[in-house]
Amino acid sequence: MLKCLAKTEKGFTLMELLIAVAIVAVLAGVGIPLYMGLQSRAKAAEATANLDGIGLSQEAYKLTNGVYIDCYASPQAVTAVTQNAVAWSAVTDPVTGETGFDLIGFDTNKPVRFSYAVEAAADGLSYDAGAFGDTDGDGNFVLYISSNAEGPRVVTAADTAAVTALQSATAFDDTAAAFILVTATTD
Repeated sequence: MLKCLAKTEKGFTLMELLIAVAIVAVLAGVGIPLYMGLQSRAKAAEATANLDGIGLSQEAYKLTNGVYIDCYASPQAVTAVTQNAVAWSAVTDPVTGETGFDLIGFDTNKPVRFSYAVEAAADGLSYDAGAFGDTDGDGNFVLYISSNAEGPRVVTAADTAAVTALQSATAFDDTAAAFILVTATTD
């Protein structure tokens, strides 16, 4: 009678359940870090795309006016540790009273996770642009830079001149400048 009863019962043994839980745990342990890395790289893609757009806008402005111009760090709200995008708003330079991003015709038309700034050379014949932000909310900020000579890239130790230019009063504020990491790796 006991043999007959045991054959008709359906279900999983404890060992089968433990094996299934172990498999799910291993998959989660591998998958979650990969997903987080992909998510961080997708957020960082915003910086390179917008720096390309800023470069095109600066070139168009130079064709019309003969010089590149400064664009004050905009928006300023992303210097705080956050993973949330904030609404784009071009900030007026308190010294010149101009809104550089509006003058060059640049607008993201969507919320951003980086603060953007452009520092033009004194003669207006070159510029350095930067995108400053924290893609994963860990408090480690990353700076992407581009110029009229080179496209967007993450800052390396060789980029000290561009970092110095972008840390000026026209570009990122002192809070942002203190967080800039000169490194060959991303956030």
